[in-house]
Amino acid sequence: MLRANGRDAVEFARWLVRRAGGNFLYLARYLRALHQAIEENDTSLAARMMNADTVPHGLSGLYAFFVTTARADLERLGMLDISDPVTPTDLATPAWEGVAQPLLGVLTVAREPMTPEQLRKLAGIRVWPRAVRSVLARIRWLLTVRDGRYASYHPSVAQFLTDPQTQRDLPDQGVAEQEWHERIVSHYRAAAPSWADVDWPAVDRYGLAHLAHHLVRCRHRAAAVPDGHAEASGRRCSGGHRGGALRHARRARGHVVRRRDHRGGTGATRPACGDAAAAGTVPCHGGLVLRELFGILLVRRAGAALQLLYEQTTASWAMATALLENAVGPLLDALGTDGAILLHRAVRRALACTSTRDTGDSIDGVRTTLGD
Repeated sequence: MLRANGRDAVEFARWLVRRAGGNFLYLARYLRALHQAIEENDTSLAARMMNADTVPHGLSGLYAFFVTTARADLERLGMLDISDPVTPTDLATPAWEGVAQPLLGVLTVAREPMTPEQLRKLAGIRVWPRAVRSVLARIRWLLTVRDGRYASYHPSVAQFLTDPQTQRDLPDQGVAEQEWHERIVSHYRAAAPSWADVDWPAVDRYGLAHLAHHLVRCRHRAAAVPDGHAEASGRRCSGGHRGGALRHARRARGHVVRRRDHRGGTGATRPACGDAAAAGTVPCHGGLVLRELFGILLVRRAGAALQLLYEQTTASWAMATALLENAVGPLLDALGTDGAILLHRAVRRALACTSTRDTGDSIDGVRTTLGD
């Protein structure tokens, strides 16, 4: 292939190292893309990738090349059929704007790998699942796939897509990060008038684990709920044990409103929604909304973990720790050492009740531990 394109192997290797500028990730991504083009017998693309005037310098330049190439490919693909039209003229959508851009938006802010169907739902994509998989194949150079789940290949991909420079240079190809946090929140909220009215049994594991992460990155108006719903949510999510759930929520609010800022190693604290909110003068997401939502999420996640724990023949410390850490860990990340202490206490309380196999009592105990 090199000879066919008039390239000497040694000279090509030196040229590639110069293009990479010492960045191993550049070399890995470039060679993977070139190998795929050759494997798929895409001689036109392979020739472009070996053209010294086509492939740019640096990792950001390479990502820009990948995105531009994928967009051109998708524009040639044209329009994709909509699976459930809502009007007589709502029949098709452009492959790039209607599918690829939303996929990249969700993948940029997602907290874990996702199946094509998860991506389709969270991105609000309305084409057929087969078309989604086809588009994912065309943006594959930016992704990694394992066990049928997709994620950004490396954090630098998300950094590139959300970089203000990308927004300026490639306005139709970058990702507006806040927009996609808000879209994910809107997906789970749906048409519910408050978080207490959400159909929580229908919320998937990703939503229970990571919804709070997306919520605190929304603007206040995108996450706001009417006054008076926090107490209702406490009753609803705790099965009548309102006090424990509201203690949860108050504790969770404190975790988020005053999270530790480790940047620079100063150990200083910063408010999640601004100084006024941290002082308690503004009911932003760190106040009413998180007081409601975090109470629901903590109880539901802990309850699901304990139910699984008590289905086991024996319950070990390691098993209880793993289950509870997976359940509530994402909601306590902001605590640092304090979060580990709370988790340790919750595990002790859970194991103390294993002899009775009373899941309800144990959930109350863990709820109290996390909330007190």
